[in-house]
Amino acid sequence: MIPCRTKQVSVVIGGAPPDRRTVPEVWKLCGDRTAGAAQRAAQPADEPAVCTTPPSCGSHRPPALGNTDPVTGKIVLSVKRTVPTARAFVRRFYPAPGSRTGPDRPTLIHYAGKFWRWLGVDKNYWAPVEDGELCRQLSGWLHDALVYVKVKGGAGEHRDTRLTSFPCNPATISQALTAVGFERFQGSDEQMPMWLGGGQDRCDPREILSFYGGNLHIPTGEVLASTPALFAPGALEFAYAAHAPVPVRWLEFLDELFGTDVDAVELLQDFMGYLLTPDTRMQKMLTIIGPKRSGKGTIGRVIHGLLGAWNVAAITPSSLCGSFGFAGLMGKSCAIIADAKFKSHGVGVAIERMLNITGEDLVELNAKHQAQVSLRLPTRLVMLGSEEPTLSEPSGALISRMLLLRLTESFIGCEDLGLEQKLRAELPGILLWALEGWKRLNTRGMFIEPVSAEETKQELADLASPLSKFIREGYDLGDGLRMSSDELFDAWNAEEHTNGQWKFMTKSQFGAQLRAIAPKVRSTKNGTTGVRYYTGVARR
Repeated sequence: MIPCRTKQVSVVIGGAPPDRRTVPEVWKLCGDRTAGAAQRAAQPADEPAVCTTPPSCGSHRPPALGNTDPVTGKIVLSVKRTVPTARAFVRRFYPAPGSRTGPDRPTLIHYAGKFWRWLGVDKNYWAPVEDGELCRQLSGWLHDALVYVKVKGGAGEHRDTRLTSFPCNPATISQALTAVGFERFQGSDEQMPMWLGGGQDRCDPREILSFYGGNLHIPTGEVLASTPALFAPGALEFAYAAHAPVPVRWLEFLDELFGTDVDAVELLQDFMGYLLTPDTRMQKMLTIIGPKRSGKGTIGRVIHGLLGAWNVAAITPSSLCGSFGFAGLMGKSCAIIADAKFKSHGVGVAIERMLNITGEDLVELNAKHQAQVSLRLPTRLVMLGSEEPTLSEPSGALISRMLLLRLTESFIGCEDLGLEQKLRAELPGILLWALEGWKRLNTRGMFIEPVSAEETKQELADLASPLSKFIREGYDLGDGLRMSSDELFDAWNAEEHTNGQWKFMTKSQFGAQLRAIAPKVRSTKNGTTGVRYYTGVARR
């Protein structure tokens, strides 16, 4: 038997209306399959593959969309109906661990405008996957897939259905990627970490520390198995060891930095424990100030090694000011601001965003080529600097959220060049040390700042608001006090001229800054004389 060749066919893809298209070769086989096989072998490689047996034949039941054709072994999809395509793709590339189909909990989700994949039992955390990588997977997979077509040929009106190569092109790849995003959508109204698929009967995910190979429930010390059900954005890059050796070199290093200041060491221990989980309820950030080669950078690198590369971001005040300032903090447990300088344009924006982060506010996460989403960042800030940062913030809100450590010794000329490597070898023991800080902090419910940092913190407040220092040193605040608003305003201008720091400020701006540092101060007007007064403040 000789196969028939048609020039024009009517093609229907995914149930769409007939579309007249030219198909290079459509082989309609009948009779001897051996002859048909020989003809197919001679068919050019760039022509669409066609199923050898009509679906109407009893020996070949037509496979449903998203399933495999029993003759060719290829997946059958549709251009128009993309839900089966998305589900088949997830089953093929991102099934649940230990399952060939993974219908219960696949290892791919779409959260906060990004695709995330679980990296497996060994690494045990979720990480973003670029759209380009998914498109690459989709491209090869769709290229090998089949699609139903309806053909019309011969002398009569006989219509038949055949399977031909899926039209893989940028448009169909983009459609499939969109369908996968819809299929694996996870609302961003919940904050990472979270239990996927409901976790009412599970422990609080904020009490779980993920590490390579497992999860530690910190309050009980129980080690849980790795699971994609816990949507956590990062894990420690070493295994948890309940009986790790005491980190002797780390404790010696802290003794070199702080000496007998036990409160400073305990504050650092508590804060490093605070960084281990995404619990941000304390609304605090750590600031370490010290001269060059004083050890603050080493502390930052130990934090980086302890939490893992994925959990830590490196930022600057300038980067926070940009349009995509929050984008790099998605899923990060800690952001380190090294050598912090607040002297560029947009410092006010940087301070505002630091307040948003530490205050657990909803922020608009705006990333390139992605939809804008609103969420709370699980990020804690660690700021390192050689000098007190000048934060132009009269209210002092950010300074009130700072936990301050002051370093005074410089090790220039006597550095231990192998210190970082020694401390990395002690990370399992440093983890146990930090876990003790986590337990103490959660039992106490608050941080305790060392007395040694009080003077430096007051200096920070004075730099942030010189008016605050002016009021504190020369005036009393309280009920029943009153003085002329012009008198206070003129005294402030005279003080600024004396210090050589005078900047033009209107009376309204002065009043706004005064109320920011002393909320109970009010401006009133004498109804008879028309003279304005400030109540709640008077010259000492």
